[in-house]
Amino acid sequence: MSVETVPTESRVILKDLSFDHELWDNEMKYFRNELEIFDHRMEEIIGRSENRDFLREFEHFQNQFIRQNEVWDILNQKVRKHRKKLMRNLADVQSDPEHEYFNEHARLREEFDTFVRIYTEIKNKFFVFLDKYL
Repeated sequence: MSVETVPTESRVILKDLSFDHELWDNEMKYFRNELEIFDHRMEEIIGRSENRDFLREFEHFQNQFIRQNEVWDILNQKVRKHRKKLMRNLADVQSDPEHEYFNEHARLREEFDTFVRIYTEIKNKFFVFLDKYL
């Protein structure tokens, strides 16, 4: 089925899906880069204090950033698989606005938004930590 024969509302939905994937790809690259920057920053500051509170909080943030890297890896894989699934099933998705793919997409969007929210909270708390000790 060509795009010209797909109902207008399905084309819009497919454009929305493609837009989400482009955004996710760009944001995933951004978060990966930023996580690497935080890793380097953590390496720079570890030796600055022997204070137990500092070291305890430092370890907490180190663990949080390690976990966010793991979550990023999982989410990135899901986004890639999701895009591949869309490409493999494009004809089915185009012809059926109720296709399961749309539910999966909505769940993935929620998961992505949750990652961004949690990551942003950790990052903001890390800045407070830096202001407190450095």
